[in-house]
Amino acid sequence: MASNGRIAAVVVLMVAILSTSVMAADICGVSTDDLIKCLPAVRQPPQAPTSACCAVIATIKLENYPCFCTYKDNPILKIFGVDVDLIFKVPAKCGIKGAPSHC
Repeated sequence: MASNGRIAAVVVLMVAILSTSVMAADICGVSTDDLIKCLPAVRQPPQAPTSACCAVIATIKLENYPCFCTYKDNPILKIFGVDVDLIFKVPAKCGIKGAPSHC
């Protein structure tokens, strides 16, 4: 039987690996590391997008925007306070033309 210390070490290692994997994930073709730059702009009450956020938004391909609609009822986004409807307002605030304004 493994000691409690070994079990705890294995659990800590698994959490570290999983959290690294989550942080390196892509959502709709954009890395979560980049999307985090826009978090203040997509939470209530929304803040103006930063230049770093706008740089990220400028890289999103137009055909990838509908993908964000699939996350509308995602409980993880709700935990972080993300309002999917606000995602579609950020491109206009960044001066990016042609992006859809809603799901």
